[in-house]
Amino acid sequence: MSVEAKTFTNKSNGETFTKGTYNGIEVLRRDKDGYINATKMAREAGRLNHLNRFLNSAKMQENS
Repeated sequence: MSVEAKTFTNKSNGETFTKGTYNGIEVLRRDKDGYINATKMAREAGRLNHLNRFLNSAKMQENS
């Protein structure tokens, strides 16, 4: 498992964030307090799970 993190500054309010990935999901962490938007992260995880189920479904396997 590789972890990549990049720091950038939000120009509109001067806050800094670290961008990284968690289980293949892009995550932004606010540096001053460590805040992560968990709702967005959970929503994205749900999309990835739905896509994986679709790609592994019997119907998709028949077409490949």
